Amino acid sequence: MRITQILILVQLILLLLLNSCGHSDSKKSKTKRLELTLNHGEKWKIDPREKQGMDSFYKIIATFKRGTVKKTITDFNKMGTNLENILNDISKNSSMDGKAKEEFQELVDVLLDDVGQIKSTEDMALAERYYQKTKDDYENYFFFFEY
Repeated sequence: MRITQILILVQLILLLLLNSCGHSDSKKSKTKRLELTLNHGEKWKIDPREKQGMDSFYKIIATFKRGTVKKTITDFNKMGTNLENILNDISKNSSMDGKAKEEFQELVDVLLDDVGQIKSTEDMALAERYYQKTKDDYENYFFFFEY
C-alpha cells in the first residue's frame, strides 16, 4: 500500500511540473487582460458616439448565435471583421478625453484583440472561445461606463 501511495504522489508531482513548464500551444494567443478602474467609485461617463458604437457592437454579438443554422468559421470571421470595423470607428472618431477616454480605450483595445482572433482564426473551437471571451469582456462595459 505504501508503494502505491508513493507512486501516486510521484505522478501528481510530475503532472504539476509538466503543466507549469510553460509549454506553448500554437493555437493559443496571448491576449490583453482587462484592467479597468472606476472614477472614484463611480462609472465613467461616455459620449453619445461611443454609446452608439457599443450598442451596434452588442447587437451583432447578441444576435450572432440565434437561429437554428449552425455557424461556420466563415461566419465567425465575418462577424470578427464587422466588430473590428465598429471598434476601429469608435477609436478613430472618439470625442472623449482624459482619464475617461483612457479607460474606455482600454476596453476597446481588449475587445479589438478578441475580435482580431475571431476574424483571423481557422479553428472553430478557438473562434467559439474568443466569441465567448468577447461577450464576457463586453460585459465590463456595463460595470465601468454609463451614458
